Amino acid sequence: DPQVVTGSHDTTVKFWDLAAGNSHSVTLCL
Repeated sequence: DPQVVTGSHDTTVKFWDLAAGNSHSVTLCL
């Protein structure tokens, strides 16, 4: 059940989303 791991999964998604966002922003700045 996805709801069982919502907490850790949400944190992981936010982490990678932030990492991807930072990488994308850095690429755009360069």
